[in-house]
Amino acid sequence: VVINKGTTKGVDVGQPVVAGNGLVGKVTEASSTQATVTLLDSPGFGVGVRLENTNERGIAEGRTGEREMRLNFLSKLLPACGENSSPDTCISEGELVFTSAVANAAFPPDIPVAKVTGIEKKTGELESTVSLRPLVNLNDITYVKVLRWPEPTGG
Repeated sequence: VVINKGTTKGVDVGQPVVAGNGLVGKVTEASSTQATVTLLDSPGFGVGVRLENTNERGIAEGRTGEREMRLNFLSKLLPACGENSSPDTCISEGELVFTSAVANAAFPPDIPVAKVTGIEKKTGELESTVSLRPLVNLNDITYVKVLRWPEPTGG
């Protein structure tokens, strides 16, 4: 996605891009008058995230040809929530996923990213497959905001 602001307006490579509902992606190219934003569901794009209820961390990754993303590399193996499960010990459909607060992160903490849409555990696999849907409708983006991150340091 190309936006109509560039380096003369303070937009630079690596800056996070958000819309009303949450994270859109990050600036991956910038000229003086425009910038290219790579969408968060793009293949090879990974976002450090945390689950809303457990605060367990993982990486939300885009997949080729799909708007849905996958939650990989969770810091703890968590089962899907059952009927009597405490939500702080498992993953539940509808749970929100936010950018995580880790040192030197590419994104500021606590930006809404996606919602859990499915949890599937196949026989013989250690981890469940957790599917995510981005909160922003990436097919219909009109306005975005580019965040200055990391914050400019005075000098």
